[in-house]
Amino acid sequence: MSRRRAAHTLWPDATARRAAANLRSVLYRLQRTNPHLVGSSTADLHLNRDSTVDTQRLNDLARLLLDRSRPCGDAQLSTALSTNLDDDLLPDWPDEEWLQEERERYRQLRLHCLEALCERLVAARWYGAAVDTGLAAVRADPFRESARITLVAAYLAEGNIADARRHYDGYRRRLRDELGVEPGARFGQVVQLHDVRRLEEARPRRGTGRRRARD
Repeated sequence: MSRRRAAHTLWPDATARRAAANLRSVLYRLQRTNPHLVGSSTADLHLNRDSTVDTQRLNDLARLLLDRSRPCGDAQLSTALSTNLDDDLLPDWPDEEWLQEERERYRQLRLHCLEALCERLVAARWYGAAVDTGLAAVRADPFRESARITLVAAYLAEGNIADARRHYDGYRRRLRDELGVEPGARFGQVVQLHDVRRLEEARPRRGTGRRRARD
């Protein structure tokens, strides 16, 4: 990228001279703290080839987790758990116009990755990691119902029915108090269907007593 374009993108409201001065100051400080990250000439800027970018790591992870046709083994789950899915894009930067759309795209992709990772961890029976990931999704967006459903499903999968009920009831109260609405029908069905399965599993099978009597 040309230095002029980079300066204008980062400081669109500044004059060309002020933006160029800001860019020189940033590059000077960057060279002192991480001299191998960005290369520059009098006209251009570029990332060094061995640099890794968190946005690219998230994109790669999303391609793995969100593609239901692709398996995800233990090594890939471990890599996913080590990826930063807690922070938004440039969280300490001011809310500048050029950043808003990319920040929202990154946030939505991050939330989908957290939910998909939670489901993958449940399937692998890594229940502790699944619950922790589900909680991270809820923390990122407390009103996001799909995140709540994913977390409750993880609680139910590990057999913590009381936690699932408590979380569902707490979310339901919060929606009522703050938004005046009820959770979607799908959320209630997740818990209700689990209750039906538990009753069916606990119910004696028909004919079992008669077979035992004959034996």
